[in-house]
Amino acid sequence: MKALQIEKNLLRFGAAALLAKTKGSGKGASIGPLRYVDIPMPGEINEKWIEIRPILSGICGSDLSMLDGKSSRELESFVSFPFIPGHEVVGIRADTKKRVVIEPLLGCISRGLSPCESCLSGHHDRCANLAFGDLEAGLQIGYCTDTSGGWAESFFAHISQIHEIPESMNDSDALLVEPAACAIHAVLQDLPDPGSTVVILGAGTLGLLTLAAVVEFAKPKHIVVAAKYGHQKNFAKELGATHVVNSDKVQAIVRSLTKSRLVGDTLSNGADTTFDCVGSSASIENSIAITRPRGKLVLVGMPSKGKIDLTFLWQRQIQMHGAYTYGIEQVPPGHENSAVAKGEAGFSTSTTFKLAIEMSSKMGLGRLHSATYSLEHYEEALLHAGQAGSRGAIKIAFAPNKNKKIQREETETL
Repeated sequence: MKALQIEKNLLRFGAAALLAKTKGSGKGASIGPLRYVDIPMPGEINEKWIEIRPILSGICGSDLSMLDGKSSRELESFVSFPFIPGHEVVGIRADTKKRVVIEPLLGCISRGLSPCESCLSGHHDRCANLAFGDLEAGLQIGYCTDTSGGWAESFFAHISQIHEIPESMNDSDALLVEPAACAIHAVLQDLPDPGSTVVILGAGTLGLLTLAAVVEFAKPKHIVVAAKYGHQKNFAKELGATHVVNSDKVQAIVRSLTKSRLVGDTLSNGADTTFDCVGSSASIENSIAITRPRGKLVLVGMPSKGKIDLTFLWQRQIQMHGAYTYGIEQVPPGHENSAVAKGEAGFSTSTTFKLAIEMSSKMGLGRLHSATYSLEHYEEALLHAGQAGSRGAIKIAFAPNKNKKIQREETETL
């Protein structure tokens, strides 16, 4: 099968990091450890693993960070080489020919282990066994040598990871389900209060999807989005932001909305909840500076390496949380149609992926899908993804089977 594969080559990782630093994100692919290859498909792990043939596979910010040498080496123990990236996938299930999306986290159940306490309760995001069991190490499909990944013509997914999608849902909306699930999880674990002020830093894919989740599940009075480019600002307004500003204007608008005073570089009051969807040292420090005392700061997505001054996190007693992947969610009243069980205080429970499938279809999130490339044009694709903002794009994807016909029932796709 044709695929994009990453070998463990520290020299190439270093060269890619240097080129990306001097020439910009996405440039490192030309000399990095990623290669377009023709390799045998991994062997079937057991009868619970199903072959998936991707229609679309997204390029995630964490993929770019890894290829540009910006991601932390601390996560290397949770990756097995060589591996094929790609965890944002809509594809065809080989046995039933149905379209599906994949929940890529490799927890206890997919690893053939007795569920840990977290997995037993459905909270796979907290799994204690991401490097053990029947599989080699790997946080998700797309980082594990045994499963392959979405940047290939085929890969394997455990039956528990496969979610069938409605016939009425288009492929682009389906492509956005996995990142939408990440955004929903971030919002529901720290659900903003009614009438509150929310700030979202960053208006790339994850920032805009976090905005969509806030609009869908919360009822804040103000939603401030920091966006750099014109098309990002337009999308933010379309999706329901009440205020859309440049990054350097965020503090001023928050100061005005919350009637804060300026104390040095920090506000006396500030936003009730801030979602940092950038993940740089500077953005995290800025997030702390604009969040009110005892407010909430949620780090969404995969941050880059860096040093952060946490003085005001401590002094202002801000609750800073990381948000990783998905699982079981407490859904606020008004979303009962999505619920699978009734919880406490009027809340219901549902899986994040079920909520994401519904939200992506309802809000037409496929509009964020900007361009598609075949695997052999990976250098162009990754450069486009790395320059998405300046080139008027949001989500870039591969069509791994672009030159093949994939059968699903009586319909030919691609």
